[in-house]
Amino acid sequence: MNTNHSKKLNMQLVELREYLDLHSDDDIKNAIAKDDFAGLLHLPASAREALADSPDLCTDIWWYTEIRSERDLDDFPCVHIAYAMSPKLNRVIKSSNGVFAIQYDDARTEGIVIACCPWCAKPLNTGALLD
Repeated sequence: MNTNHSKKLNMQLVELREYLDLHSDDDIKNAIAKDDFAGLLHLPASAREALADSPDLCTDIWWYTEIRSERDLDDFPCVHIAYAMSPKLNRVIKSSNGVFAIQYDDARTEGIVIACCPWCAKPLNTGALLD
């Protein structure tokens, strides 16, 4: 995975949130499904260019719209970790003491510590022990 590309996508999503937050979840998802950001959403040209250049950004935007009402993205290293810790993905990732782990047992009491986001490779804290 190209980490420079992933960093660019994360930065683009952060920059786009200001514009995305002016639209409803349904409007955004409709624009993604129809691949028509210019016609359905009022985004600046630079945002439309970023979407055209980075098709993966649409997935990040979709995940963002899924969780933006229940999670503050600024509290997480990236949208992927925020989404994976949400009920939308059945809280497959857990955080304790700033360390993230993928849960692998049914009781969700044990997990494998991850050093980077499985989706974008953003480095994560591994310096503390899980409870």
